[in-house]
Amino acid sequence: MSNEISRDIPNTSVIRTEAGRWLAQLETGDLDHADVEVLREWMGRSPKHTAELRKLAKLSRDLNLLAEMSDSLNDAADFYHPITRKRPDFSWRGVMLVGCLIVAVLSIGWLSRPVGVESQVFATKAGEYDEHRLSDGSVIALNTSSRVSVAYSEHLREIHLQAGEAFFTVTRNANRPFVVKAGTQQVEAVGTAFLVRLDASQIEVSVTEGKVRLTTVSENTAVKASRPESILLETGQSLKVQFTPTAGDVNPVTKTELQRKLAWREGLLDFHKTALSEVVREVGRHTGIEIVFKDAELGSREFDGLFRVGETESLFEALKVRYGVEVTYLDTKRVLLSSKKESEENL
Repeated sequence: MSNEISRDIPNTSVIRTEAGRWLAQLETGDLDHADVEVLREWMGRSPKHTAELRKLAKLSRDLNLLAEMSDSLNDAADFYHPITRKRPDFSWRGVMLVGCLIVAVLSIGWLSRPVGVESQVFATKAGEYDEHRLSDGSVIALNTSSRVSVAYSEHLREIHLQAGEAFFTVTRNANRPFVVKAGTQQVEAVGTAFLVRLDASQIEVSVTEGKVRLTTVSENTAVKASRPESILLETGQSLKVQFTPTAGDVNPVTKTELQRKLAWREGLLDFHKTALSEVVREVGRHTGIEIVFKDAELGSREFDGLFRVGETESLFEALKVRYGVEVTYLDTKRVLLSSKKESEENL
């Protein structure tokens, strides 16, 4: 498939055709290591490539089409529009009455809420992904099984990441800080883009554009007393921390690695030299399937692969063929992984 990808800057139609082909091949899971690297290069060649692949991936989910039908996907993309209800005709008198009613309702709502505070809550379930544009133009992209609460006031834009992972694209406003709180950490940004992931054991922050300032926040007096000065993260830097971070926790992260971290925005899971235990944990987070190992050694093996979110069959097939792993379904939501050698010994 590598030879089919044009090296010139293609028009939208060509990009859509290439994206459709890649999507079809991802559906089948028939990608070797070389194919995966070529796809990563293709996605990074232009923002239009990534955007078109993401658009077709979403369209595929929306229309419940087989990815092998890439031509149909390309055709459908030209005519796909969200279904809207036909608006009935109103008389001017009716419009005025409705307008008065809306004003009355809004007035009651405005008086009943805290003055100057805009509050919202956004959440996704397992396998769901969503984006929300806020009133200032900033955008929150929510990964699977995630939840954030938003509190905008006149002088502060505050987000609380309560669970999961979110990517923030922030509209610049130096007089109105944009702050994300996650666990014991507070991330402050002005005019930037960054990823925050909250796990039970740690918090991860990665910056794709601009700068963010990381500060430990805690009611624990001992933690406050030992708290270091705020840590500045710049474009291409990442940090994982359990409690109180130090400058030594900051690590460089390549553009390719940032792309992998954000692959879920394109409906993909991208792994490179990733421990199999981390792979199955991530897959479980997106699908709700519990994947367990018969032995701990299997979970420490490194894994490379690029898959459509939710396409567990492609993952399991790769594990069987390339890694010698036996896949056993215990029930519809539980899967056991073991080495083929172990399975043969038990026969």
